[in-house]
Amino acid sequence: MPHEKLRQAIKVAKENVQAEKGGPFGACLVTLNACYVAANHVVPNIDVTSHAEVNAFRAFIKNQGYSLLDPDDKPVLFSSCECCPMCMAMAITIGIAEIVYASTREDAESIGFDDNLQYKLLKEKPISKLTFSSEAIEVLNQNKADFLLLDDAHNLIVSENSAQIEDLGLISVSGVRKACKNLKSLSMPKGSYIITKKIPHPMGLIAADWAKILRNENDNNLNIICATKEYEKAYLKNKKGDFITIDNAELIYDIFAGDKKNTVEIHRTQNQQIIEDALNTFSLFAQKIKNNKAIPY
Repeated sequence: MPHEKLRQAIKVAKENVQAEKGGPFGACLVTLNACYVAANHVVPNIDVTSHAEVNAFRAFIKNQGYSLLDPDDKPVLFSSCECCPMCMAMAITIGIAEIVYASTREDAESIGFDDNLQYKLLKEKPISKLTFSSEAIEVLNQNKADFLLLDDAHNLIVSENSAQIEDLGLISVSGVRKACKNLKSLSMPKGSYIITKKIPHPMGLIAADWAKILRNENDNNLNIICATKEYEKAYLKNKKGDFITIDNAELIYDIFAGDKKNTVEIHRTQNQQIIEDALNTFSLFAQKIKNNKAIPY
């Protein structure tokens, strides 16, 4: 089965590139009773979170009605490429037991996707680069929000509160996603910054990086101001229909830093033909970039 599911992920990735509907990535989320295949649709959806893995998971939620995977269903994620940190953080949070992939993040980097820079950012413990301010809570209260995104002139781009959290149960993800929709852009204006009640979950932090919010050219700090040193919690629905709070953000930061062992079993396929097929999809996308018919986002 692993070979079949990986081939499905690569097939949808190749079709996605040929149709010029997004990046050269596909994913297949499999449980004992379900299978959902999806491709990367970041560019057409104007949504930095619309990676293949996230889209497969969102299809699962839409059809199965819950977002916290049951370990008894042995959920496995098959991906045409090694997960970016955003998708890896999602996999850990929702309860993926195993990830099998074909091409590597170095392969992705070779055609313009900067996952390796994000892994480096997380390895360096980004929490130390956040700004903590007690005054931030006053700004949040004035806006009746738990998450604000503003441009460099302090104009409000998005205001989000806990009641507005979407399918992934994280206000940081919902806020960044909504900002892309509001501005109809994958990149936030230069100098944009976040004010948030809690330290963003790693998935939300990397979503912000995909939206070009984090990197500050003037100093080593990230463009995030936190009101408290509490970590953001995910809010997911289990198979029984109960909402469960997942408090694993600090653990995932420690996993990326190398201080804790990953809770997900991860391995690359040893099937050379499958790896070659995945790399051929990257080559096809690189040709699209050369012909100005695709961008590496």
